[in-house]
Amino acid sequence: MNRTMRIVVSIVLCVWIFAMGIELGAFRERRAINASLSSGGNTQQTTVSNQTNQTTQPTTTQPTTTQPTTDKAPVADPTDNSANPSEAPSQAPSEAPAAKLPSTPEEVVKAYNDALNATKNTTKAFSATQVENVSLQLVDSSIPSMLQGLVSSLMESFMGEETTTYSNADMTAFKDNLPPPGKEAALTVAGVKTATAEPYGDGGYKLNITLAPETATYEAPPVHHSVAVGYLDIDSLGLPFTVNSCDFTYDGAQVTLCVNKDGLVDSYAVNFPLAANGTGKAMGMTASVVIEGKLDETWNITWQ
Repeated sequence: MNRTMRIVVSIVLCVWIFAMGIELGAFRERRAINASLSSGGNTQQTTVSNQTNQTTQPTTTQPTTTQPTTDKAPVADPTDNSANPSEAPSQAPSEAPAAKLPSTPEEVVKAYNDALNATKNTTKAFSATQVENVSLQLVDSSIPSMLQGLVSSLMESFMGEETTTYSNADMTAFKDNLPPPGKEAALTVAGVKTATAEPYGDGGYKLNITLAPETATYEAPPVHHSVAVGYLDIDSLGLPFTVNSCDFTYDGAQVTLCVNKDGLVDSYAVNFPLAANGTGKAMGMTASVVIEGKLDETWNITWQ
């Protein structure tokens, strides 16, 4: 194979390693999507305790008059305190009730959407750390064996761990990257395989959700994953090649979300398995690849 042919094949390989790898590494390669997100505030709850003012009326002794046909009125015993009204016990202010623990899939899904969207639109001071870990495996390809070294090096460039930090000064990037990237969460029960909740911290809850498996193409994004954990719109990258076909299999992302008593996210973790099978064309050459991999992503947010 001459040098020109190797370059051509390498370009095609790069096309598909890039396309498949970027799907799994979407959270580090994506273009920011300009989503109009309304700015929401934090709702403060105030408990008002009404104190009961009680007034003790002074006891007035009426003069006793003796009538010829009437007995004397009984004289009150000065040691008897029963005539004096007793003070009512003071009422201690009641604490606000803990948030209701979501119990049905519908309630868990609503709590998931509400917590992510409230966090995206928060005005509270915070610091956040995002950690992504991408792993890829080339299952099959039409690339000549002599170029497997290039395949390995390209895949390795998308693999490994990457850490990003955010604060209020990075609010735009924070909103765009907190799942689902570039949009507000809009998961529905139809996209859920399992959804449960358990108590967390002081009045919060921990949501455990497994999304239903689904398939997608680069032209038709996954319906449920896209509004829950995110996906990459390959066309938005403006890649210099022609995509003939690309089929993705989402095996069902597993998400854990810890929500504090204020309804904001303390931590987020997702295990995002994905398989891709596609063909592309560059400079008259066509190549195909089959890649399997997963994205492990975590967020830890500290509220100040």
